[in-house]
Amino acid sequence: MRTQFDLSDLSWKLAGFMPYGWHCANYPAIVPTPKIGVAGIEVEAIPARVPGSVQGALRKAGIIPDWNEGLNSRQSEWVESRHWVYETFLPDDWLAKGRSFRLVCLGLDYAGWVVLNGRVIGEFRGSLVPHMFDFTGLLAPSINRLQIARLPAEVAGAARIHLPHERMEAAFQLWLGLDLSPRADRHLG
Repeated sequence: MRTQFDLSDLSWKLAGFMPYGWHCANYPAIVPTPKIGVAGIEVEAIPARVPGSVQGALRKAGIIPDWNEGLNSRQSEWVESRHWVYETFLPDDWLAKGRSFRLVCLGLDYAGWVVLNGRVIGEFRGSLVPHMFDFTGLLAPSINRLQIARLPAEVAGAARIHLPHERMEAAFQLWLGLDLSPRADRHLG
């Protein structure tokens, strides 16, 4: 019998780090205590929604202004040069002994890692590609910490402006103040 759980029902936190700062101390927990004392942390843990966006969580927490007003987007440009780590704990009652477990993500932005209990169990790349990560045999009897760490856009390969004929993947580059996503007409005629 196959059972599905919706991770959006869980409580998520989000923290921002200088690139790779979150790797310190064997992937320290960012929840439930926001002060983790790790080198490289820039934004302490804040509540976040999944699915959701880093910018949306930061705006709701009052860390960045509404980027749609005036030139406010410029005050948020720093966001795309950080690693962002989403974190939650899997409920123990979801875990039945002897069962296989897979995390299925229909969309992750854009590149990064999935970490379970301090161990990287997979990498992802591509916003418009479904990803599946097998947790079978990796879950602890209880208190399983799931983290999804997102690479900054420039590390993921989206930092330079690509000409339409060079662009092979969709990575939204709103951090430049421009929408440089591939267009459907690129493939016509």
